[in-house]
Amino acid sequence: MKVVDVSYIEPTCGHVFDTEAPNRDACLGDSGSGVIFNDMIYGVISQGGLDYACQSPTAIMDSKSQLPI
Repeated sequence: MKVVDVSYIEPTCGHVFDTEAPNRDACLGDSGSGVIFNDMIYGVISQGGLDYACQSPTAIMDSKSQLPI
């Protein structure tokens, strides 16, 4: 997935950024999963498209500092 919106403040989640990719989405059970790139944690899946799969970006809570795994 690619980042489509830079970090912004979501009242219920704090700092988040949005990601999306064709025919890819996050489901309710994915919430809490780490977002990993090059063996670094960049965030935690907060929410995906709740009503229609692949119709809206997935919100990722921004870790603000990349953590090694």
